[in-house]
Formats: sequence, structure tokens, C-alpha cells
Amino acid sequence: RLPGVFSSIGALAKFCLCLFLATKPSKRLSFFPLAAYLASTVPMFLIGQRNPLISAGLLLFCYYIIRDYADSMDGSLRKPWMGKAETSIILLALPFLLAFLSMYESIRYGKAANTTDIFESILKLFRSQGVTYDIVGKGLAKMDVLGVGTNYTFGPFIVYLISNSISVRLFGTTVIKAQTVESALSGFNFGDSVSYLYLGESFVEGAGLGSSYIIECYLDFGLIGLLIYSAFLGFLLVYSVKYFNRSIAGTFVVMLCMISIFMVPRASALRFAVLLVYVPMFLMLFAIFLLSALLVKKYYRNSGKGV
Repeated sequence: RLPGVFSSIGALAKFCLCLFLATKPSKRLSFFPLAAYLASTVPMFLIGQRNPLISAGLLLFCYYIIRDYADSMDGSLRKPWMGKAETSIILLALPFLLAFLSMYESIRYGKAANTTDIFESILKLFRSQGVTYDIVGKGLAKMDVLGVGTNYTFGPFIVYLISNSISVRLFGTTVIKAQTVESALSGFNFGDSVSYLYLGESFVEGAGLGSSYIIECYLDFGLIGLLIYSAFLGFLLVYSVKYFNRSIAGTFVVMLCMISIFMVPRASALRFAVLLVYVPMFLMLFAIFLLSALLVKKYYRNSGKGV
């Protein structure tokens, strides 16, 4: 219920983080922004959503790994990002983290959690990871109701183009809010459509089944379309690492995609790419580069070196 300006400012935090990391900061300077981003997902975790916290943790881990690789390739690596201390911490903490996530799965549904057997909790966590299979099965079972070729794959782009403030003011379009009946019936959001179909009114109250790029691409383009998208996704992941650190702009785009690409099997096919067309991002980038240019110009003027 906060004014839209607060949502925009909050969303810009991701862009600022990605732009900062794209400048190849040192390990020491990177630690606090990454830790702050990880901490910012805790409120959503406390109300039952694990995905933001896990995505942030994966982003931090992958950034360290990729910086090790990219810096070693261009000869700028001075100190390993994933040193013995970081590796030891991860190996020691991983079993407890997996057990905690398993216990939290029970806690958020009001069930008793197993707090005595850590190995049984870990096994339970892996046994419960059939959600993607479940959502794909539900989508296939209701293909006739959900529809075929309904643009679920490009749904995030369509919804953003319709619902952004510029379209609303210039063309009189309506805002399609997530987790509403309108979103479920619009035909653009598979996660909302399938959740409303199976959960009914509890969906409007906050429950949801999520989505998966597998069923979205299959419903829109069939098996061939799914294979093409999967190949594209693999190509994107490989070349994102290969061309990391080549330029600030390229690294910035890679970082933006990395923020949400980990959840593609449990999210919309192209949701990770919507950030690339987010209008306030371009205004923020323009302001940052303009301010940077003014600061550089002032520095050279004061130093007498000339621009």
C-alpha cells in the first residue's frame, strides 16, 4: 500500500548493487554491499518466502566464483575470492543450512519440525524438492483450461509494458497487479493462472504454486520451443561467465540476470530479463554517469591536468 515511488526506489537498489559490482571492486569493498543485499531478503524469509534469500546467497557465491575465474583470466587476480577461509565456512555451514531450510519448510506451514536429527532433516529437504515436477504436471493436466499459445513465456514483458506508469498515463492502460483474479484471468501470468485454478480464493489471500519455464515454453511453443529456450539458456549461462569483466556494461547486464536467473525452473521463463527494460533503471544510470562525469571533470580541473 506504499506509494509507487517507494517501490521504485527499493527496486533501484538491485541496479545500484549490480553497477557497483560491475566496476570490479576489491574483495573488501564488495563484502558489505553483498552482505547488505543478503540481509535485505530476511524480512521476506520471515514471512515464509525462501526463494529471495536463497537467490541472494547463490548470487554472492557465484560472484565470488566468477570473479576468481575472470580475474585469473585477465591477470588481475591478486588474492583468491574463494580462499580457504570461505571454502571452509561454506563446507561447515552447508549441512546446518540445509537442515534449517528443511525445518523451516515445516515451521512455515505450522507443523512440528525435526530438531534432533540433522541428517534426517537434510534427507527430508531433498525428498520434498519435487515442486517443479508438480507444477509442470498441474499445467499439463489443465492445458485445455489454461490455453495453448497464450504468451506465458513473454508474460512478464507484456504485463510490464501494460502496467508501467508511462503506459498508464499516455495510453490509459490498466495496472495488472500480481496475486489478483485479474492477473490470473489475463492469460499472461501462468503462475497466477494455475494457482487460481487449483487454490481458488486462497490464492487471492496469498497462497500460490509458482511457475516454471518448462511448462510456460511448452504451452506457448510446444516441445521444439522448450528445447530452443533451454539451449538459449545454456548458451546465456556459459557466455555470461566467458564475457564477464570484458566491460562494465556487459558485466552489469550479467549481474542483473544473475539476480533472478537461478529461479527460472521455479519462475517465469523471462522474468529475469524484465529488469533490462525497467524504465527507472535508465534514468538512474543516466544520473550516475552524469554525476560521475562531473566529478571526473572537477577532479581534473582541480588537479590542473586537464580533461
